[in-house]
Amino acid sequence: MLELSRLSEDDLPGIRDMGAETRREIMGYIESSQLSAASPDGGYWLENVSLDNLKIPLPLLRHVGVSQEGIMPLLREGIHTVEDLCLRKVPFQECFAILPAVGFLPVSVFARFKEGIDSLNDSARACVLGRCDGATLQEIGDETGVSRERVRQIVEKACRDLRNAADLVAGVLFGLRDNSFAYADLQNMLGDEQAARCCKLVLQGSEYAMHFRFSERFFPADICPPDTDRLLAEFALENIGEGVNFSDNLESIEAGLAKRSLGFFDFEDIMNYLVHNGYRFYGGYVSKGAKSYGYVCHDAVKKFFPFDIKLNDDENNEDMRRLRQIMARHYQGLEIPRANKALTATLTRDSTRMVLSGRGRYCPFDKVRYNAALLDEVRQFILSSEQTSFYYGELYSYFEGRLLAETNINNFHFLHGMLKCLFPNEFVYERDLLVKTGSARQDVNDRLIQLFKQHKRALKKSEIMKAIPGINDFVIGFSASRAREVIQWDYNEYNHIENITACPEDINSLREIIKIQNGKHSGYCSESLLYMGAKENCRGFLERNRVENAQNLFYIASYFLGDEYRFKRPHIAAADFPARELSGMSIMQALLETEKTLNYIGFGLLAQNLGWPESTQTQVFNELEKNYKRVSEDDYVRDGLFSVPRDAIRQTSRILGEMTKSSGFHALGGTFDFGAFPKCGFQWNGFLLETIINEYSTGFRIIYPQIRHRKIQRGVIVPDKSPHNSFDELVVDILRKAGIHSISESGLAKMLKQRGIIAKTLPCELYKSSGMRLENETFFIDS
Repeated sequence: MLELSRLSEDDLPGIRDMGAETRREIMGYIESSQLSAASPDGGYWLENVSLDNLKIPLPLLRHVGVSQEGIMPLLREGIHTVEDLCLRKVPFQECFAILPAVGFLPVSVFARFKEGIDSLNDSARACVLGRCDGATLQEIGDETGVSRERVRQIVEKACRDLRNAADLVAGVLFGLRDNSFAYADLQNMLGDEQAARCCKLVLQGSEYAMHFRFSERFFPADICPPDTDRLLAEFALENIGEGVNFSDNLESIEAGLAKRSLGFFDFEDIMNYLVHNGYRFYGGYVSKGAKSYGYVCHDAVKKFFPFDIKLNDDENNEDMRRLRQIMARHYQGLEIPRANKALTATLTRDSTRMVLSGRGRYCPFDKVRYNAALLDEVRQFILSSEQTSFYYGELYSYFEGRLLAETNINNFHFLHGMLKCLFPNEFVYERDLLVKTGSARQDVNDRLIQLFKQHKRALKKSEIMKAIPGINDFVIGFSASRAREVIQWDYNEYNHIENITACPEDINSLREIIKIQNGKHSGYCSESLLYMGAKENCRGFLERNRVENAQNLFYIASYFLGDEYRFKRPHIAAADFPARELSGMSIMQALLETEKTLNYIGFGLLAQNLGWPESTQTQVFNELEKNYKRVSEDDYVRDGLFSVPRDAIRQTSRILGEMTKSSGFHALGGTFDFGAFPKCGFQWNGFLLETIINEYSTGFRIIYPQIRHRKIQRGVIVPDKSPHNSFDELVVDILRKAGIHSISESGLAKMLKQRGIIAKTLPCELYKSSGMRLENETFFIDS
C-alpha cells in the first residue's frame, strides 16, 4: 500500500489542480487500515500487495480505474509492472495517479476472477458454464427456457463483464511464463477446472490475449500479426510443402517463421499447427495428408542407408526388406504398398529426388558429391558434337578420370542418373543412350545473371520462376552453384555479388571478426557470432547492402574470404580446425568430450557459447544422440558401452507384463515402482526403461503421439501383439472399453491425464482421428 499516512489534510491544498472531492477521497484512503506511514524523504511505497499480482503489467491497471495519463509517466521511468512499483519510492503526484488500484492489489487476480464468476446471476452463470462445457447455444436455450439469441446475448454480456479480470490473469501469466502460457497454466493458477474453462472462454474474445486452438496457448495480442492465420498457411506452403523432414530442417523453419513475424511460436506449436491442418508426422518426417509415402521412404533411405538402395520387384530383395523394417520402426503409422513393384515405381518416379546410381540402384540426390562445372562440360560436349546420340558408357569413358577425381560418380549408370536429374529437358533419355532433342538451347546461367543485374537486389525462387517460365527450383539451385558470382542469400533466395558494395576495409573488418572468434573457440566461428560482431563494428556495411540476418552475411563472407577460411553454413572454421567435415556433430565432437558419454546440459551450454540458435542446437543434438543410448533425462551413453544383462531384461519383461495385464497398456508418464525393477548397471528411470524397450526384445513396444517432447515422456507401452499402431487408435479403444460413446474435450483430457497418457493438452491427432469426431467441443466415438 502507499505510505501516505503522514500526510495531513493541511498538506493537500498545496497539490496543484486538486478539488475538494479528491481531497476527501485521499483522506479516506489515508485513514483506512490499508495505508502505512510515509518515508522520511518524501517517497512513498506500495505495500501489502498479493504476490500473485506482482507480475501485472502496469498498462493493465486501467482495468481497475487507473487513467492512461497516470500510467504513462511511470512507464517512462522504467516502471513496467506492479513488482517494479513495489521496489521503488515514487513521488506523491505519481502515487496519487494509481490510488484507484490500491484497494484492488491486496487480493490475488485469480481470486478476483473467481469472485467475478460467483457474482454472475444464476441465468448468466448457467449459460457461461454451459458454453464452457461445450453445449451449443440452442442446447443451453432448451435447458434454460430462453431463445438461442437470448443465450448468445447473456453469454456475450457475462464475458464482457469478466474480461477485465481475465485480462489481468493473462497479464500475470505472461509475466510468469515468458510471454505465453498454456491452458494448463490457467488450470494450475486458478486451481479450479471450471474457472479455468471460463477464463479460457472469456479470453477467446479478448483484445489483449490471442488464443490458438492448435496449441492451446495464449500470446499477447500485440506480438501477433493481424493476419496470423494467413501467414501460418503461407509458411506451411513454402517451408513444408508436400512433405519434409521436420527435424532436419529446423533452421529453415525457424527462418521462415521469423520472416513472417511468427517467431513467438516454438517448434512444438508449429508441429501442432501442422497436425491440426491435416499434416501427419511419421517419426521426424511430416507430410501433407497420408498419401506421400514416396517422400517418406526417400527420407528413410537418406537417413538410414549408407549410400544407395537396390530397387526392383524381387520379393527377396534384402534392401527392400530392410527398408520396410526401418519404416515400421521409425515412421510409425505409415502404410506402404506390400508389393515391391509398386513401391519401386513410386520411389523412382522423380529423378531429382532418387538418382540412378548403379544397375537397379538409386541414391538420394543429397548424397551425390558432384562438380557442377564438370557436369556442365559434359552437357556442352554433347551439344557441341555432331553426334545426335551417345551411349552412357561412351560418355563415361570420355570423362572417367575427372569424374572419379572430382565426384563420387563412379559408373555410367550413375552418370545417366545425374544427367537426367540435372538436364531433364535437354535430352531424350533412353535405357542405354541419350539423344539430343534438336531444340534451340537457352543458357539459363546467362538469363539468371541478367535478371539479377536488372533488379539490383536479391530475388526469391518464386520471382525467378515467374521471370523465366519453365525453369524449376532445382535448376535454379544448380545454375547458382555453377555461377560463382551468384550467391545464396536466404532460404529460397539468391543474389548477385555485383549487388554487394564492399570496400577492402569492410572485408578486413569481417576477417578480423572471424579471427577474434576463432581465437576464442579453438579455430571456430559461427555465422551468428560473425553477425553479432558485424552489428557492432560494420553496421554501415550491413545497412548499405540490406543484410538483415546472419545467413545473408555468411554467404557474402564465404565469397570474399572462402580462400582463407572453411565455410559450410552455419559454420566458419580456420584451415587447421581439427574437424575434417564441418558438420555440427563433428564440430561438437572436436570441442566437447563425447567419447563415452553425452550430457544434454553440457552440450547446451557450449552450443549457446558458440552462438548456435535453437534450431541448430536441436538439429545437431538429434544427430549426435543417434550414436548414444539415453539413460536419464540429460545423460546418454555410447552405443558400445550400453549393455543390460539378459536376466534383467527378462525380469523387466515380467514386470511390464504385470503392469499391462489388466488394461493392455501402461503410459510412460504414469506411475512406476522402479524399486521393484532388477539391477541392470544403471539407475532406473522412465528414460532408461524407454531405451530398454526400444533396444531389446522385451515383448513390448511403445506407441507415441505424432509430436514428441524431449523432456516429457508421451509414449504408451503396449505388448508387441497389440492391434494398435497409432496413438489415436489406442485412445479410441480405451474409450470404447470404458463404454464411453461421447465425452467433452476437458473430460477426455482429465481422463487421459489420470492414466498418465498425456501431460497437459490433447494431442492434435485426436481431433483428426478416424475413430471419433468432434462436434461442439464434444468427442463422439464411432461404434
